[in-house]
Amino acid sequence: MIQNDYILRPLFQLINEIISKFSEVKFEHIKKREEHINNLYLKYLEQDRLFFIETDVDSFINDKLFTNEKLMILAEMFYCDSLQYKDKGLKTSLLKKAREILKHISTNDGTYSIERENKIKLMEKEISLNK
Repeated sequence: MIQNDYILRPLFQLINEIISKFSEVKFEHIKKREEHINNLYLKYLEQDRLFFIETDVDSFINDKLFTNEKLMILAEMFYCDSLQYKDKGLKTSLLKKAREILKHISTNDGTYSIERENKIKLMEKEISLNK
């Protein structure tokens, strides 16, 4: 799994970088930014963004097609997507989904990742700030 973390880390950094650039850019319409983010969901997870937002996290965790690697990508997408919102409801919902996925991976993966544990703590802090 360490090898998988090593391979996936650049992908996570790329996703973070792309979404942070979207939040910095002042698009004329929010729809344009959401369209770009939706394209990332389609590219990396093969479903549109709304599907993932509306679906319960347990559905992904219990779906055998979602490997730990794919779950990690989904958690990262949720986290990065949450960064663009000021609306506390959607932001908190995305953060909770990301945290739950990472906790599931930590519990069932068999390998320890300090980076993953730090990300969970960061999300918990952000969730508490959005109450």
